[in-house]
Amino acid sequence: MLFAGGFKQHDSPENDEHVQEAAHFAVGQISPGLKLEKVLSAHKQVVAGTNFKLVLQTSSGNFEATVFKGLGGEAEMKLVDYKRAEGGADEAGGKLGGTKEVSTDDKDVKAAAQEVVKQLSAQSNSLEKMELAEVLSAHSKVHGGGTVYDLKLRLSQGSLPDTTVQAEVTRTLKDTYEVGTINKLP
Repeated sequence: MLFAGGFKQHDSPENDEHVQEAAHFAVGQISPGLKLEKVLSAHKQVVAGTNFKLVLQTSSGNFEATVFKGLGGEAEMKLVDYKRAEGGADEAGGKLGGTKEVSTDDKDVKAAAQEVVKQLSAQSNSLEKMELAEVLSAHSKVHGGGTVYDLKLRLSQGSLPDTTVQAEVTRTLKDTYEVGTINKLP
């Protein structure tokens, strides 16, 4: 039994339907495509409802999340806070903070590269359509706000000579891509 006050560790979160419900809710709010693999730990706090502090193992690394569920059986849940867990990994196994090489065929690398093409196309005054010719190399670094990709791309634009660029793109925790720097290479 829980009493109002501080957080209490839950000894078997895998067997508690309320913890599992909160965990699935949190993962769905963090990113619609994310899959819950396991609840690594859970703490509960009774207030005017229940706060769940969870450490979740997902298909895209580990997250810490806090979910509030109001009083009553049909009470709505709210994701109060979440972040990548320290020591978490991205889907290819990279540790937070470390840089690693990523396949140039990786779906996230391709999506990040397309964002670069889209941004450069919007800035171009050429009538020739810019296209991604090839991802030459890709590296990623996982941090608290998502995954940063350092990409080397070969771009084509109709009859113009191909261009090689180095670009930094962040895939946020909401699965959006934000283009940072783009530098033309010789």
